[in-house]
Amino acid sequence: FKKDTGTLWTGNVLTGGTQEDILPLVLSASKAWSRKQKSGADVGSLVHQAIEQYVLGKPIELTLEVYREGQETITPEWENTAAAELAMAQLAYGRFVGWWEETKPRLLNAEQVVYSKKYNICGAYDALLEIDGKIIVEDHKTTNASVSAGAPEGVYYSAFIQSAIYAMCLLEMKAVERIDDLMIVSARKDGQFNAIRASES
Repeated sequence: FKKDTGTLWTGNVLTGGTQEDILPLVLSASKAWSRKQKSGADVGSLVHQAIEQYVLGKPIELTLEVYREGQETITPEWENTAAAELAMAQLAYGRFVGWWEETKPRLLNAEQVVYSKKYNICGAYDALLEIDGKIIVEDHKTTNASVSAGAPEGVYYSAFIQSAIYAMCLLEMKAVERIDDLMIVSARKDGQFNAIRASES
C-alpha cells in the first residue's frame, strides 16, 4: 500500500471491484468495533464466571467447550480467535486463583443483592471477605482497563465508588456491623493482576 492508494481505490475514487465485492467489506468494517468490544466482553465474562464459581467453592475448568457453551452464535470469526481468547481467560483466572490461595480470605457472603431504601438503589456485590480480621467488600474486575491517570494500576476510581455504595447498603440493611475496607481485584486478560484496597489507594 501507498499513501491514499489501496487495492480497491486510488485517492477517494474506487478503481476496482464491483458493488457485490465492496459491500461486504464496508459492512464488516462498520461492525469491527462491536466485534472487538464483544470479544473483550466474552473473555471478561468467562473469567468473571469462573471466579464466581471458584469463590463459591464450585470451581470449573476453563475449556473450549465451556467457552463455546456461553456463545449465542458460533461464527467462523469466533472459531479463529477462540483458542487465543481462551488462553487469555485461563491466564487471568489463574492469577486470581493464585492470589486467593496465597491470601486465604474467609468468605462471608457472595453475590448478595443489597439495597438502600434511603437512596432508592440496589445492586449485587461480588464478595464479602474477612482478611486479617478486616471485613472487606470485594469486587472482581476482568476488563482490560489501560493504566492511566483515571485508572492507576488498571483500576478505575469508579469501581471503588460502586463498592462504597454496596458497603453503604450493607450497613443500612444491618447485614454487617461494620465494613473496614473496600477492595478491587483486577484479573485482566492481558495477564496483569492487581488487588487494591481503598485504604491503600
